Amino acid sequence: IIVFERGDLVFVFNFHPSKTYDGYKVGCDLPGKYKVALDSDALMFGGHGRVSNVNDVQDLFCTPMFFYRRGHQGCIR
Repeated sequence: IIVFERGDLVFVFNFHPSKTYDGYKVGCDLPGKYKVALDSDALMFGGHGRVSNVNDVQDLFCTPMFFYRRGHQGCIR
């Protein structure tokens, strides 16, 4: 898993070919709701459709809780 921030965007990459990390926590600088912009695991991109689909995209909510040198944390579902 690779996670990084640029401005108010959080990028999360999982390069494992078959493992999905449900409940994976990430740290972020800004609180609030983050939306999925691109899910390469979606069926329409040739993925397995395990993370989300077009009708059921899960938002990432970052709440105030210190996590990995960041003031907030979110949990990917």
